Amino acid sequence: MIVSIAPSLSPQRLTTWFLLLLALVLAAPSTLLGLAWTRPAGELYLRGYYVNSGAGSYGDADGENVAELRTVLGDGDDRSTWFQSFEYDENIGGLYAEYGLADNLSLIADLPFGSFTLKETYQQLRERDSVLYLVEVDSSFSLTSVIYYGLGLRYRFHERDGVVGALTAQIRLPPGFSDGIVDNPDYDFLSDGAVEIAGGVELGLTTNYGWIGAAVRYNHRAEELEDFARISLETGLNTIPDSYLKFMIDIVQSLASFDDAREFSVRESPLQSSYIAFGASFGMFLSETFFVDVNYSLNLSSTNTWRLTKFGAGGGFKL
Repeated sequence: MIVSIAPSLSPQRLTTWFLLLLALVLAAPSTLLGLAWTRPAGELYLRGYYVNSGAGSYGDADGENVAELRTVLGDGDDRSTWFQSFEYDENIGGLYAEYGLADNLSLIADLPFGSFTLKETYQQLRERDSVLYLVEVDSSFSLTSVIYYGLGLRYRFHERDGVVGALTAQIRLPPGFSDGIVDNPDYDFLSDGAVEIAGGVELGLTTNYGWIGAAVRYNHRAEELEDFARISLETGLNTIPDSYLKFMIDIVQSLASFDDAREFSVRESPLQSSYIAFGASFGMFLSETFFVDVNYSLNLSSTNTWRLTKFGAGGGFKL
């Protein structure tokens, strides 16, 4: 039996969060590049990044928060109750680059590397001869690997009066160390993912105070993984010289029904999931070339995936 000890966000609360961010997007009136903008021909943008994510609970197929699993075995004098809790942690570092092939065409590359750990704690409450006994056992799993090799293009098809439109496409290739996503006897924790092809349209608007960006993308995934759609919104302010503040929201929706979805397992890569994440980022230019940034985000809702909180930092240059 699943015990939920933290309520999930209600549809009304999610609507409130979405409207709040939408108000920020519409109210935040950059010369900084965000969604839809391409690099000038010959310009290289390179950013190194690190992100730490953690979760002690996940959302099940109904979106309900699950922080502990309880199983009752036996009956009478032989009855015992198992409580399972878990702590999931991931540390991801990588390099992200954009290069202007032409003023309206940018080449994009991304190479993330990750270390993932899971700690499971089992507590057995056993009743014998009217006496309760408590036994605790820990179990740990880890995986360290390149996450994917990403390569893509952004083509700007429109730019007028501060309004920018672009088409994007990207392919992500897995490291290829396992066969299949689940039920692999050689790996009992996560997987190497699968080939993923994404494409979509991005829109941007610049004003005297900042920028607004929006993107809609379709992600096709191979093997057992289900396809999903992603909607991204961001708004940024750069009224303080050599710095910016950005707010983001990410809406990921699985395109397959959850009625027959494989039940989420803390040891497996989910085959399908949906979530809404909200975040903020602050960056500073140390010179015309070098910059640093920090960012934070959390999942406001999670369906069939971890309820993650993320903190990251990065830095790089443009030449």
